[in-house]
Amino acid sequence: SSLMSGVAGHLVTISSQVENDFVDTLAAGNQIWINAADSGVEGQWRWAGGQEDGLLLWNGDQTGSAMNGFFTNWAAGQPSCGALSDAATMLAIGTWDDVGALSTYRYIIEWDGSAFSDDN
Repeated sequence: SSLMSGVAGHLVTISSQVENDFVDTLAAGNQIWINAADSGVEGQWRWAGGQEDGLLLWNGDQTGSAMNGFFTNWAAGQPSCGALSDAATMLAIGTWDDVGALSTYRYIIEWDGSAFSDDN
């Protein structure tokens, strides 16, 4: 995680189409890491930080389904759930893909705004 004013941030968590579109705009055509992984149990995609930490968002491979009312935006045929594809990225076109955790991509850090105080 990253610190800003002593507050820990995390890879971006995407909870709606509006947020997905916003993050896609920020990514500016780059593939980026997002905050989901299935490294604990293959095919059980969980958020890996922030307020949603540990919550199941997707169960299964490309034939699976969203869980707990979470938004997902997997690309066609994804997640493929290969044994080495335990991390999630947003592709340059805004859909999601599962990839190896040792891959190199850009990232966007998210902070919980309620954790900051107004010192005015």
